[in-house]
Amino acid sequence: MASSPKSGSLLYAHDENPPFRESLFSGLQMVLLVAGPIIVTPLIVTRAIGLDMETTRWVVFATIIGSALATFLQVRRVGPVGSGLLIFMGTSGSYIAVGLDAAMIGGMALVGTLAILSAPVQWLFAYYFAAFRRIITPTVGGTVVLLVGLTVLPIATGIMQQGLAPEQEGAALGVAGLTIGVILFFAIIGRRLLRLFSPLLGLGSGLIAAAVFGLTDFSQVGTVGWIGLPPMAWPGLSFSFSPEILALLVAFMIITLIGAVESVGDTMATEECSSRNFRKVDYNRVRGGLYADGFGNAIAGALCTLPNTTYAISISTIRVTGMAARRVGYYGAAILGLFAFSPKFSAAVIALPGPVLGAYLFVVIALLFVSGIKLCASEELSFENGLIIGISFAMGFVFDNEMIFPDLIPAAIAPFVNNGMAVGGVTAIGLSLMFNLRPRPRGRIVLSAHKPSIPELSTYLSEFAKRVNLSRQAAYDLQLCGEEVFLFLLNSPPEDTQEHFIDIRVEKEEFYLWLEIIDSKDPREIDDEALGKSANWPEVEEAKLQELGLYLLHQTAEEIRHREIAGTHFISFQIPLDRPQRK
Repeated sequence: MASSPKSGSLLYAHDENPPFRESLFSGLQMVLLVAGPIIVTPLIVTRAIGLDMETTRWVVFATIIGSALATFLQVRRVGPVGSGLLIFMGTSGSYIAVGLDAAMIGGMALVGTLAILSAPVQWLFAYYFAAFRRIITPTVGGTVVLLVGLTVLPIATGIMQQGLAPEQEGAALGVAGLTIGVILFFAIIGRRLLRLFSPLLGLGSGLIAAAVFGLTDFSQVGTVGWIGLPPMAWPGLSFSFSPEILALLVAFMIITLIGAVESVGDTMATEECSSRNFRKVDYNRVRGGLYADGFGNAIAGALCTLPNTTYAISISTIRVTGMAARRVGYYGAAILGLFAFSPKFSAAVIALPGPVLGAYLFVVIALLFVSGIKLCASEELSFENGLIIGISFAMGFVFDNEMIFPDLIPAAIAPFVNNGMAVGGVTAIGLSLMFNLRPRPRGRIVLSAHKPSIPELSTYLSEFAKRVNLSRQAAYDLQLCGEEVFLFLLNSPPEDTQEHFIDIRVEKEEFYLWLEIIDSKDPREIDDEALGKSANWPEVEEAKLQELGLYLLHQTAEEIRHREIAGTHFISFQIPLDRPQRK
């Protein structure tokens, strides 16, 4: 298991309530971090198509208010919607290419329509998430987080150097270096409050240095007001479809699916760094995050701006500041919503000097690699997982840098193929799917959840052992582990007496047996502490029969995991086939 942040590094976990002042300033700090990408991303599209100023101002307003609403929904967790974690939502740069194509054809009205129509992809993915439990694993999610850092890091370095004259480059390098140095200095040696505000201290130091070297230009900020309503220039929605538009819809849906995988990785990594004594991923939070992401896309589409996504920058900021409380998200969403009605704020964020903003983003994006590695390390580094990580990362790297026959890539798919996160994410999912679909001996039996079913289970497992020619020791281990987990579930009584069924699946790999026992339609709470423990066995005469069974299970099986998704419990483990024969 990945280790969670120690108490010394995590100041406030996701379910804790920091004081008002710390929450407010942390929320403001997060807003300052995400506001730039939130605003700038749609501006790239509006400027490229030459959109008039009035509609552009509407798009900026719509983008900020849509991100605020989606962030609140993500943090608040309304019913099954939302992760309940400190995750900010904002416009996704992955949609810039297809959004620009759509805007060239039908303006922002078509962009909004396609965003709405592609949103159900995430809802369906979340609803059937249990079906993808062996494909979208922590290894796949961690790999996607690594690829996010790989893809976005060049953007941060590009922002540092954007629009500079040759004689300004030396000063810009110094400003960027100072910004990074101040952030790291206070993050490493600063105590509580200094560490908490280290990103803002770095940003402030960088702004002062940039002003000294003449790298700032806030002239446009003074021409706009502090408070103001946006022009009522909503473009409406477009309902005229052609083959070209349908092709764009497919592209939107593919990018939405890739974004869903990124959101899975972001949510997993945020949960890992936001919890004290983290033990395993809560997949209900992951599903809730996907639902919120889909609603965020629909909200953005209804407002006629680019779709939203989870911002992985939250992960790095939590690691730097130790502030993971969702109260910070409430304040951040409120601040972001208020800033939507401040033209001066939007202008100020856009006017931030490139060396300062780029250095600021560089630090927090670089820390994504730590979260990705931790997530990948939460599972055993087997041959399969190692291949998924290595090949996917390599594919993402070479295609993101256009290192493989770039002239042979059709222009229609170039925006997708030249996106390292998209190519690497598809590769990770494809490899995971291939490993799960490869031919191997399998078996499955569904039994009623009561003790008279145990002989039927024993007979089935014995027949499976003979069918796949297991050794006597492996057959004994299979019987022991299968029956003990079945009994463990029976000894955890449900809250009602309604009959339910337990699904037992077994597969024979080259070096081990893999078993998964699925207990559905059951509101019980599984004792993770008992199932997950591997402590030394006490005196037998002092132990309960269930504890004896769990001890035997841990002496025989490996990689014991329990996941609860939408009320269904999935308990899986491996049994090595090379254990020595008992005499």
